[in-house]
Amino acid sequence: MVRTYGAPPYRAAVVHGGPGAPGTAGGLALGLSQFCGVLEPLQSRLSLRELLDELTAQLQEFLPVPCVLIGHSFGAWLCAMLTAERPELIRKLILVGCGPLDAAYTGQIGTRRLQNLNPKDAEEFLRLDSLLEGGGGTDADLARLGTLADKADHFQELQIQEPESFPPDSRAYGSLWPEISRLRKSGGLLDVFPKISCPIVLIQGENDPHPPTGVSAPLEHLGIPLRQHLLPRCGHNPWREQYAREPFFRILKQEVLG
Repeated sequence: MVRTYGAPPYRAAVVHGGPGAPGTAGGLALGLSQFCGVLEPLQSRLSLRELLDELTAQLQEFLPVPCVLIGHSFGAWLCAMLTAERPELIRKLILVGCGPLDAAYTGQIGTRRLQNLNPKDAEEFLRLDSLLEGGGGTDADLARLGTLADKADHFQELQIQEPESFPPDSRAYGSLWPEISRLRKSGGLLDVFPKISCPIVLIQGENDPHPPTGVSAPLEHLGIPLRQHLLPRCGHNPWREQYAREPFFRILKQEVLG
Protein backbone atom coordinates (compact mmCIF):
# COMPACT_ATOMS: atom_id res chain seq x y z
CA MET A 1 0.00 0.00 0.00
CA VAL A 2 1.19 3.52 -0.79
CA ARG A 3 -0.08 7.09 -0.47
CA THR A 4 0.79 9.84 -2.92
CA TYR A 5 1.03 13.60 -2.41
CA GLY A 6 1.21 16.37 -4.98
CA ALA A 7 1.29 15.84 -8.72
CA PRO A 8 3.27 13.22 -10.63
CA PRO A 9 5.97 12.54 -11.54
CA TYR A 10 6.88 11.62 -7.97
CA ARG A 11 10.50 12.58 -7.37
CA ALA A 12 10.93 11.29 -3.82
CA ALA A 13 9.71 8.57 -1.49
CA VAL A 14 9.36 9.02 2.27
CA VAL A 15 9.65 5.88 4.42
CA HIS A 16 8.20 5.89 7.93
CA GLY A 17 9.83 4.77 11.14
CA GLY A 18 8.76 2.25 13.71
CA PRO A 19 8.96 -0.56 12.97
CA GLY A 20 5.23 -1.12 12.90
CA ALA A 21 4.27 2.57 12.64
CA PRO A 22 2.75 3.03 9.16
CA GLY A 23 1.68 6.55 8.26
CA THR A 24 3.79 8.33 10.88
CA ALA A 25 5.85 10.11 8.19
CA GLY A 26 2.74 11.38 6.42
CA GLY A 27 3.32 14.91 7.68
CA LEU A 28 6.84 14.88 6.25
CA ALA A 29 5.55 13.67 2.88
CA LEU A 30 2.74 16.22 2.87
CA GLY A 31 5.09 19.11 3.62
CA LEU A 32 7.53 18.07 0.90
CA SER A 33 4.67 17.81 -1.61
CA GLN A 34 4.55 21.62 -1.73
CA PHE A 35 7.64 21.35 -3.92
CA CYS A 36 7.31 18.03 -5.77
CA GLY A 37 5.27 14.85 -6.05
CA VAL A 38 5.96 12.48 -3.16
CA LEU A 39 5.31 8.79 -2.59
CA GLU A 40 4.73 7.42 0.92
CA PRO A 41 5.23 3.63 0.94
CA LEU A 42 3.47 1.96 3.87
CA GLN A 43 5.40 -1.03 5.19
CA SER A 44 3.57 -4.20 6.20
CA ARG A 45 6.01 -7.14 6.27
CA LEU A 46 7.49 -8.95 9.23
CA SER A 47 11.16 -9.43 8.31
CA LEU A 48 13.87 -7.14 6.95
CA ARG A 49 14.16 -9.24 3.79
CA GLU A 50 10.43 -8.96 3.15
CA LEU A 51 10.46 -5.22 3.90
CA LEU A 52 13.26 -4.64 1.40
CA ASP A 53 11.43 -6.62 -1.27
CA GLU A 54 8.19 -4.76 -0.53
CA LEU A 55 9.86 -1.34 -0.71
CA THR A 56 11.64 -2.27 -3.96
CA ALA A 57 8.35 -3.22 -5.58
CA GLN A 58 6.67 -0.02 -4.37
CA LEU A 59 9.41 2.20 -5.79
CA GLN A 60 9.52 0.39 -9.11
CA GLU A 61 5.75 0.55 -9.57
CA PHE A 62 5.12 4.17 -8.64
CA LEU A 63 8.34 6.16 -9.16
CA PRO A 64 10.60 7.02 -12.06
CA VAL A 65 13.90 5.66 -10.85
CA PRO A 66 16.50 6.53 -9.78
CA CYS A 67 14.73 8.60 -7.14
CA VAL A 68 15.46 10.42 -3.90
CA LEU A 69 14.83 8.12 -0.95
CA ILE A 70 14.07 9.71 2.44
CA GLY A 71 13.91 7.55 5.55
CA HIS A 72 12.87 8.62 9.03
CA SER A 73 14.13 6.86 12.17
CA PHE A 74 13.91 3.08 11.60
CA GLY A 75 12.96 3.93 8.02
CA ALA A 76 16.37 5.55 7.57
CA TRP A 77 18.05 2.22 8.30
CA LEU A 78 15.75 0.41 5.89
CA CYS A 79 16.43 2.98 3.16
CA ALA A 80 20.18 2.64 3.65
CA MET A 81 19.95 -1.12 3.32
CA LEU A 82 17.92 -0.84 0.13
CA THR A 83 20.27 1.78 -1.35
CA ALA A 84 23.24 -0.51 -0.77
CA GLU A 85 21.40 -3.46 -2.28
CA ARG A 86 19.75 -1.74 -5.26
CA PRO A 87 21.93 1.28 -6.19
CA GLU A 88 20.27 1.64 -9.59
CA LEU A 89 17.02 2.70 -7.89
CA ILE A 90 18.36 5.57 -5.76
CA ARG A 91 20.13 8.79 -6.78
CA LYS A 92 20.30 10.32 -3.28
CA LEU A 93 19.74 8.96 0.24
CA ILE A 94 18.41 11.32 2.93
CA LEU A 95 18.37 10.13 6.55
CA VAL A 96 16.09 12.08 8.92
CA GLY A 97 16.25 11.43 12.66
CA CYS A 98 18.30 8.32 11.99
CA GLY A 99 19.00 6.10 14.97
CA PRO A 100 22.60 5.29 15.97
CA LEU A 101 24.40 2.94 13.62
CA ASP A 102 26.69 1.64 16.36
CA ALA A 103 25.20 -0.11 19.40
CA ALA A 104 27.69 1.73 21.62
CA TYR A 105 25.50 4.84 21.35
CA THR A 106 22.12 3.25 22.11
CA GLY A 107 22.26 3.78 25.87
CA GLN A 108 22.14 7.53 25.33
CA ILE A 109 18.67 7.31 23.77
CA GLY A 110 16.96 5.97 26.88
CA THR A 111 18.85 8.33 29.17
CA ARG A 112 17.89 11.38 27.12
CA ARG A 113 14.27 10.29 26.77
CA LEU A 114 13.80 9.63 30.47
CA GLN A 115 15.20 13.07 31.30
CA ASN A 116 12.37 14.56 29.22
CA LEU A 117 9.59 12.63 30.98
CA ASN A 118 8.07 12.99 34.42
CA PRO A 119 8.69 10.05 36.81
CA LYS A 120 5.31 8.41 36.20
CA ASP A 121 5.65 8.57 32.41
CA ALA A 122 9.27 7.41 32.61
CA GLU A 123 8.27 4.34 34.61
CA GLU A 124 5.51 3.50 32.14
CA PHE A 125 7.86 4.03 29.19
CA LEU A 126 10.43 1.60 30.60
CA ARG A 127 7.76 -1.02 31.29
CA LEU A 128 6.23 -0.84 27.81
CA ASP A 129 9.59 -0.68 26.07
CA SER A 130 10.75 -3.84 27.83
CA LEU A 131 7.46 -5.61 27.14
CA LEU A 132 7.41 -4.82 23.42
CA GLU A 133 11.10 -5.42 22.76
CA GLY A 134 10.60 -8.83 24.37
CA GLY A 135 7.95 -9.69 21.79
CA GLY A 136 4.94 -9.13 24.05
CA GLY A 137 2.37 -6.37 24.27
CA THR A 138 -0.58 -5.31 22.15
CA ASP A 139 -1.22 -2.71 19.48
CA ALA A 140 -2.60 -0.48 22.24
CA ASP A 141 0.65 -0.88 24.20
CA LEU A 142 2.66 0.12 21.13
CA ALA A 143 0.41 3.14 20.58
CA ARG A 144 0.93 4.24 24.18
CA LEU A 145 4.69 3.77 23.88
CA GLY A 146 4.60 5.93 20.76
CA THR A 147 2.72 8.66 22.63
CA LEU A 148 5.30 8.66 25.41
CA ALA A 149 8.16 8.64 22.91
CA ASP A 150 6.63 11.67 21.19
CA LYS A 151 6.59 13.50 24.52
CA ALA A 152 10.25 12.73 25.05
CA ASP A 153 11.43 13.25 21.49
CA HIS A 154 10.22 16.80 20.76
CA PHE A 155 11.90 20.04 21.70
CA GLN A 156 8.81 22.22 21.12
CA GLU A 157 6.09 20.30 19.32
CA LEU A 158 4.07 22.19 16.72
CA GLN A 159 0.41 21.21 16.50
CA ILE A 160 -0.28 20.70 12.80
CA GLN A 161 -2.87 18.87 10.75
CA GLU A 162 -1.31 15.67 9.42
CA PRO A 163 -2.54 12.84 7.19
CA GLU A 164 -4.25 9.99 8.97
CA SER A 165 -1.89 7.47 10.49
CA PHE A 166 -2.71 3.79 10.83
CA PRO A 167 -3.03 1.58 13.91
CA PRO A 168 0.38 0.58 15.29
CA ASP A 169 1.37 -2.98 14.47
CA SER A 170 2.84 -4.64 17.56
CA ARG A 171 3.32 -7.89 15.64
CA ALA A 172 5.64 -6.13 13.18
CA TYR A 173 7.47 -4.37 16.01
CA GLY A 174 7.96 -7.60 17.94
CA SER A 175 9.28 -9.36 14.86
CA LEU A 176 11.44 -6.63 13.32
CA TRP A 177 12.98 -4.88 16.31
CA PRO A 178 14.96 -7.90 17.57
CA GLU A 179 16.19 -8.55 14.01
CA ILE A 180 17.44 -5.00 13.40
CA SER A 181 18.91 -4.83 16.92
CA ARG A 182 20.97 -7.97 16.26
CA LEU A 183 22.13 -6.55 12.94
CA ARG A 184 23.26 -3.32 14.57
CA LYS A 185 24.99 -5.09 17.45
CA SER A 186 26.91 -7.33 15.04
CA GLY A 187 28.08 -4.35 12.97
CA GLY A 188 26.04 -5.47 10.00
CA LEU A 189 23.97 -2.29 9.86
CA LEU A 190 27.05 -0.11 9.61
CA ASP A 191 28.56 -2.47 7.02
CA VAL A 192 25.94 -1.51 4.43
CA PHE A 193 27.20 2.08 4.10
CA PRO A 194 30.50 1.39 2.27
CA LYS A 195 28.34 -0.24 -0.43
CA ILE A 196 26.37 2.98 -1.05
CA SER A 197 27.57 4.93 -4.07
CA CYS A 198 25.05 7.82 -4.17
CA PRO A 199 25.22 10.99 -2.03
CA ILE A 200 24.19 10.58 1.61
CA VAL A 201 22.53 13.43 3.50
CA LEU A 202 21.94 13.43 7.25
CA ILE A 203 19.32 15.74 8.81
CA GLN A 204 19.14 15.57 12.61
CA GLY A 205 17.78 17.69 15.42
CA GLU A 206 20.39 18.83 17.93
CA ASN A 207 17.96 17.92 20.73
CA ASP A 208 16.98 14.53 19.34
CA PRO A 209 17.39 11.84 22.03
CA HIS A 210 18.86 9.74 19.21
CA PRO A 211 22.37 11.26 19.31
CA PRO A 212 23.41 12.66 15.92
CA THR A 213 27.00 11.58 16.62
CA GLY A 214 25.74 8.00 16.72
CA VAL A 215 25.33 8.29 12.96
CA SER A 216 27.95 10.81 11.87
CA ALA A 217 30.89 9.55 13.94
CA PRO A 218 30.78 5.89 12.77
CA LEU A 219 30.40 7.00 9.13
CA GLU A 220 33.25 9.49 9.39
CA HIS A 221 35.39 6.77 10.98
CA LEU A 222 34.77 4.62 7.90
CA GLY A 223 35.54 7.55 5.59
CA ILE A 224 31.99 7.61 4.22
CA PRO A 225 31.29 11.04 2.69
CA LEU A 226 28.07 12.67 3.84
CA ARG A 227 26.48 16.09 4.07
CA GLN A 228 25.10 16.81 7.53
CA HIS A 229 22.48 19.35 8.58
CA LEU A 230 22.03 19.84 12.34
CA LEU A 231 18.87 21.72 13.27
CA PRO A 232 18.95 23.73 16.54
CA ARG A 233 15.99 23.55 18.93
CA CYS A 234 14.80 20.40 17.20
CA GLY A 235 13.99 16.88 18.31
CA HIS A 236 13.30 13.64 16.46
CA ASN A 237 10.57 14.81 14.04
CA PRO A 238 11.72 18.09 12.42
CA TRP A 239 8.51 18.65 10.45
CA ARG A 240 6.60 18.78 13.75
CA GLU A 241 8.96 21.18 15.53
CA GLN A 242 7.97 24.82 16.06
CA TYR A 243 11.44 26.25 15.47
CA ALA A 244 12.79 23.73 12.97
CA ARG A 245 9.92 23.05 10.56
CA GLU A 246 10.65 25.93 8.18
CA PRO A 247 14.43 25.41 7.92
CA PHE A 248 13.88 21.66 7.66
CA PHE A 249 11.69 21.93 4.57
CA ARG A 250 13.99 24.55 3.09
CA ILE A 251 16.88 22.11 3.39
CA LEU A 252 14.79 19.21 2.13
CA LYS A 253 13.63 21.17 -0.93
CA GLN A 254 17.22 22.02 -1.79
CA GLU A 255 18.42 18.44 -1.34
CA VAL A 256 15.56 16.88 -3.35
CA LEU A 257 15.39 19.39 -6.20
CA GLY A 258 18.99 20.60 -6.25
